[in-house]
Amino acid sequence: GAGGASMLAPDEVLLRTFLVDAIEGLPLPSPWVLVQDPGGQPVFNNGSTGVFSKRHPFEAPLAELAAVFRAALPAGATDRGRLLATVREHWEAEVRGEFAKWYPVRLDDQWEYYCHAESGETMWERPESVLLPPHFMRTRALDRLVSEGHLARLRARARSGGRLVQDEVLVPVAGRAGGGGP
Repeated sequence: GAGGASMLAPDEVLLRTFLVDAIEGLPLPSPWVLVQDPGGQPVFNNGSTGVFSKRHPFEAPLAELAAVFRAALPAGATDRGRLLATVREHWEAEVRGEFAKWYPVRLDDQWEYYCHAESGETMWERPESVLLPPHFMRTRALDRLVSEGHLARLRARARSGGRLVQDEVLVPVAGRAGGGGP
């Protein structure tokens, strides 16, 4: 719950507030849905595979955002804008490249699945429904991070103990000093 946030350093509370802001109101990428486990805790269910996970499907892009936030926050507005523009260009190229690696495979007149040219991974979901939601979340968060006004609102929200709606889900991401992988 939000009570644990008061034990964090102010910049970490601000980071967590930023990450919650980044995912609030966004749909999960296909085929994930948020459900509750028998104990009432939030878990994510992959509708295609039946896998349940406590890890948010956006965990990897949220970890990337956390690292960018930590690098950008101390910078002045101009330097922060340049840094975020560079990150955005990198992420745009990355998603274009990843999208280009998927191709459709038609089983018959009714069924189509998608195959990754390099890994051989397959999925029923259209690549854009999997790749674009996390990309949109990251770029929307970058756009907000450029805005001094938005940063001021986040700071006020963090100071007031603002709603950390998805606090439990973000702990693994925000708690990593480097914002790195598993």
